[in-house]
Amino acid sequence: MDDPQHDNPSADNNLSAENIPSADLAAVLSGDLLCWSCKYDLTGLSVTGACPECGVPVRATLLAIVDPNASSFEPLKWPVLSALGLLMWSGAAFIAILVVAALRAGDAVVSLLGVNTNFLQFGVLIPIFAGLSGLGTIAFIRPHKAIRTSTTICSTVAALLYAPLVYLLWNLHARFDVVHGSPYFGDLLAVRERVEKRILIGLLILCIALLLRPAVRGFAARSVLMRTGQLTRQTLLAFAAAVVISLLGDILHYLSLQWPALESVALTTIWMAFVVIGSAMIAVGFGGMFWDSIRLYPVIRRKPRSLGEVIRKESISGSPETQSQ
Repeated sequence: MDDPQHDNPSADNNLSAENIPSADLAAVLSGDLLCWSCKYDLTGLSVTGACPECGVPVRATLLAIVDPNASSFEPLKWPVLSALGLLMWSGAAFIAILVVAALRAGDAVVSLLGVNTNFLQFGVLIPIFAGLSGLGTIAFIRPHKAIRTSTTICSTVAALLYAPLVYLLWNLHARFDVVHGSPYFGDLLAVRERVEKRILIGLLILCIALLLRPAVRGFAARSVLMRTGQLTRQTLLAFAAAVVISLLGDILHYLSLQWPALESVALTTIWMAFVVIGSAMIAVGFGGMFWDSIRLYPVIRRKPRSLGEVIRKESISGSPETQSQ
């Protein structure tokens, strides 16, 4: 749920032994609660204790599993599909990025070592995995009925933008590079056209990242650890900044090709540095988002748990149900 209060750590209360009455310490863990680290059953342990299996404090498990704002989240329509969609979106995109990096490394090997192996034919994998990533964005369009209309519209537009993105990636990596050879060690006459394609691809990726940001933030907010900053996460805003850096390099490169008078060693060094640094940041950034998706998978698959869900009603002191039994 893309609610501003869920992105503010101060909006969450601090769940700790000091906040729980001493008379209820034993009752707090009388329900079904598994250790966050090793999945050991903590039933019957005091909140001030530690897991007898791995030694992780019980309070750490409570902080990781119990969400004081669980009731404020609208239930997802299809939790498992939403979790799988998030994984597909980030995982497939990360694989596509790795394939690009592998192809560029292959170009260097072919050029420096004189190997005749042509790695460029594997460029077809890039649009394939980009398309799978686009399918994953369907999970962001309307995961629950209370999502804002603006968020749904942004996610829908982002999903539609994957169509021209996949086409451009296919045209560049599966056709253009195969015909013209290595983009950095091949036909220099085709460089300008390739840079134009890269700029269009970069602009599309930037738009998609910014449009998906509200929906991704909504998913991340469902993790109390990410919401309160106890677990760091890679943001789409940082990823968008990396795309901008790479785009600036491509634009400077294009300008130097369009107006040869601007070409110089200094400008060439600058645009190459922007492209290399931006590309590296993109790879690291999406790798971080894929890891975040893996950590979010169990949270999204199973709705956030409130404190009451880990307490058996018959164990709560003063409960009418306990007294009647």
